[in-house]
Amino acid sequence: MPIAFTENEFLKHVDEVNKINYVYGNEVLYKSFNFSIMPHPSDTTYNVGKLSSAIWIIGKAYSADPTRSATSLVKSEGLGLSFDKIANSIVNHPDYKKLYDKLDNLNSKTYSFTFGHDISILNDCVYCVNLLNNMIKDSMGDGSENVVSFCSKFLHFMCPNVFFIIDSLSLAGGIGLYSGRVNRIFQVETVSSSDWLEITDSERNFLKSKLSIQNANASYDEPIKTYYNHCVRCYSLATYLNSAKKKCEPQIIGVGASTYMPRLVDSILIRIK
Repeated sequence: MPIAFTENEFLKHVDEVNKINYVYGNEVLYKSFNFSIMPHPSDTTYNVGKLSSAIWIIGKAYSADPTRSATSLVKSEGLGLSFDKIANSIVNHPDYKKLYDKLDNLNSKTYSFTFGHDISILNDCVYCVNLLNNMIKDSMGDGSENVVSFCSKFLHFMCPNVFFIIDSLSLAGGIGLYSGRVNRIFQVETVSSSDWLEITDSERNFLKSKLSIQNANASYDEPIKTYYNHCVRCYSLATYLNSAKKKCEPQIIGVGASTYMPRLVDSILIRIK
């Protein structure tokens, strides 16, 4: 029988995560990297340095360096050549304007957590992760692996209110949380039911029917489908946390910086064992 946790225990630990005092590094990244580093498609005088630096720092800081899966990149990281090549490839890619326009639109968006309003935002997030993943793979040579985790993390900083983050830890946490296979969360080991965590069947069915692979008008491979399913779980958890009854609003950190809801969701999921 899986070991689960009570609703009160879960909310207690969500509150603890929400107030963890190791946020300075994230605050620096949020202030340093945002949508403004993406060159406008019509800008022919852009300096690729900001974009290249963002790819380098975010990739290294979050254990998602996209050059690790490269088959033909110049391996001179001390000179930044690998990251410059990726950045230039992104900006000069035929689909760059599509990515830029989507991000420009998403940059001002936030979730309402009323399902219907948010479907187009979720679809666009999956679409953008797919676009960026393909751009980076194109720059790294035939046979290069998917870099979906990096793309979700990088795009989160471009539009932190809407992009959910995926990696092996958060993926496993989300699957465990919504499959009943949770063994432990935050070291809490109390046998109980976690049915309270689920959104209603009608809400879940509506979300799954609208947030479909076909809906986004793109041909997605398995890693992107995995990200899509992960977004459904993340959005479900965010909706629960955002409900008026729970009042789990992300805490304000430092001077003007905040823990965005996608960041809070990620911080919770990676602690589920």
